[in-house]
Amino acid sequence: MAATAKPLDSSTLSLPSDTYIYTLARLRNSCAVISSDDTLTYLHPSNLTVTSQVKNAHQSITSLCATHDQSGVATAGRDGVVRVWDPRSSKAVMEYRNRELLKHCDRLLLLSGGREWSDGEQC
Repeated sequence: MAATAKPLDSSTLSLPSDTYIYTLARLRNSCAVISSDDTLTYLHPSNLTVTSQVKNAHQSITSLCATHDQSGVATAGRDGVVRVWDPRSSKAVMEYRNRELLKHCDRLLLLSGGREWSDGEQC
């Protein structure tokens, strides 16, 4: 008989139905997830309860990673913006747009930001 994994805990994360979780990042004192409804959600690490949420963190959020010291997170979206968030306040503390990213690339090693071009748009 095949062994089956037994879940330790689960959560809907208070997200609407048909919402997908894209990425999970472990922070020093919490966890963060991004989801298909463009929400950045912070969770208590031991019981997965939602501690705070940032609705519309981006237009079409695509990426999430913890900062090097695991005190915050950086997110990116198809809007061409990269934001660094402080989980204590759920506020963006830094924001980089398009060419600004090149000036700060040493700080954002594992995150890429950009946008898709529509027909007729040019660089």
